[in-house]
Amino acid sequence: MSDIDLAREILMQGFSLVVVKDGECLFKERGTWIHPIVHAFEKLGDTMHGASVADSIMGKAAAVLCIMGKVRSVYTPAISLPALKMLSREHIQVQYERTVPGIMNRDRSDFCLAEKIMMDVDDPEKAFSALWKLLQKD
Repeated sequence: MSDIDLAREILMQGFSLVVVKDGECLFKERGTWIHPIVHAFEKLGDTMHGASVADSIMGKAAAVLCIMGKVRSVYTPAISLPALKMLSREHIQVQYERTVPGIMNRDRSDFCLAEKIMMDVDDPEKAFSALWKLLQKD
C-alpha cells in the first residue's frame, strides 16, 4: 500500500490529520482549525520531508505547512482553490474529492482567518511568515 493510501485509510478512522512516510504512520491527530498540521510540523520537522499527508480539509495555511515541510503528496476530501494552486505550483501530488473557493469560519459567515490573511500571498515563505504571526496571537 502506498503512503498516501495508508494516510487516507487512517484519516478515515476519524482523524483530522495523518502523516505517513515509508509505510509508517509518524503522526495522527484529531483537532480543529489548522492546529493538527501545525503540531505535526512542529513535532516532525525535517522528518516530514518526502512524507504523505492526509488532512480532513486543506486550506492555504495547511498547504503552506506542507510546502515548508517538503511533503511529497497530499490527500484531502475538500481543498480550497488557493491551496490547490499553491501545492500544484510546488509540484506536490494532490488527491482530493472536491474543491471549494476557500475554507469558511465556523459560523460560515466568511472565510476563516488563516485563509483570509493568505488569500493574496503567493510566495510560500511570505505566507508561512504571515501564518506564524497569526499563530502568535492565537
